[in-house]
Amino acid sequence: MIRKLKIKFVLIIMLLLTIVLTTLLAALFMYQKNQIYVNSVNAMKEAMAIQTTDVHSSLLIELFGLYSRSSRYPYFNTFVLEVDQVNNTITAIGYEEELDDEKKEYLLSLVRSVPAVNNAEGILPTQNLRYYVNTTSRGMKIAFLDKEYEDASLRDMLKNSLWIISLSLLGFLVISLIMTKIATAPVEKSWKQQKQLVADMSHELKTPLTVISANADIVLANRDSTVSEQEKWLNYIKQETERMTKLINEMLYLAKHDDGRAEEEMLPFDLSEAAESCTLPFESVCFENGVQFYTEIQPDIGIVGSPSAIKQVMMILLDNAVKYAGENGFVRFLLHADGDRVTLSVNNTGERIPPELIPHIFERFYRVDESRARDKGGYGLGLSIAKSIVDRHGGRITVKSDEETGNTFTCTFKRHRNT
Repeated sequence: MIRKLKIKFVLIIMLLLTIVLTTLLAALFMYQKNQIYVNSVNAMKEAMAIQTTDVHSSLLIELFGLYSRSSRYPYFNTFVLEVDQVNNTITAIGYEEELDDEKKEYLLSLVRSVPAVNNAEGILPTQNLRYYVNTTSRGMKIAFLDKEYEDASLRDMLKNSLWIISLSLLGFLVISLIMTKIATAPVEKSWKQQKQLVADMSHELKTPLTVISANADIVLANRDSTVSEQEKWLNYIKQETERMTKLINEMLYLAKHDDGRAEEEMLPFDLSEAAESCTLPFESVCFENGVQFYTEIQPDIGIVGSPSAIKQVMMILLDNAVKYAGENGFVRFLLHADGDRVTLSVNNTGERIPPELIPHIFERFYRVDESRARDKGGYGLGLSIAKSIVDRHGGRITVKSDEETGNTFTCTFKRHRNT
């Protein structure tokens, strides 16, 4: 799917660029063509206006010496015929030698092909000549221009335009491939995460479903047993059902926030009070688990956010800290503010997290120790949920692990001061 998406993306970019580039070059080509046409007409008008003595005889090189070039339009070959309809004669202006019959007949054919209308202009395709007519009291003057330079210029422009289009499209293709790779990287990452998510979900649901199915078969196979005799099997079913419910609720929570469907009211609240309410229940939990619990909460620290969501972050971090503090371990909860920065940290003296695993610690379904996590009922979603909440609050969550201080999760937020 990603490959097809990339191909479509490249094709769309190339199509749009081709249209834009072709349109620009076509407009430029038409503009240049019109400029050449205007210069051609002006060259004929100038040739018609100059006197015979102004013609440079050294430039009378083609069409048996009739062509001339002006200094203003040096690239256009022109010649002028003057038709005297009173005396029925044709004079080649600037040509002093006598024309033979063949040349006269050729010039007569040109004159017959041109309409005797003032300011008439056009092209004689057979001779590849452009003409311009100016009527006089005795007849008319006709300026002719060889279109070879005009045609050659347009051919060169067309060839250059094709080269520009080809090279530009090749460059744009390379750029579009790079852009496509950059643009689709988040989509590709999301697609891989989705595939991984489905695989992980299937794996996580498989175990409780197997346990439920197996225990349900035992219950059904012993229908004559009393409820108290089947209590063990029913408790297994209940426990696994609760685990599945927890997993599904956590996934629904993440899904809602991923696509923006979850609405959270952001308002100023006392983070210190929220921290007190979250840490209080863990005093008994730590006591039951043989873990020492220490809290240091600076009073009157305010932030803007969702109180319930921030409490969920603290509960997740505290729950993980207690679970993995180890026998006779220690858990520390610290909350303090320094200027406009609020720092919340949860530290435990559990087994150190290997440095190479820290970058993956907030990934969904990721567990540092698979066997220990399963024994403690975790799915590897808690830290992912915590990071999602902190990110939505404009904060930052990090983890540090070393032999001396243990594992420390730190959240930073922007402080809100009551005015």
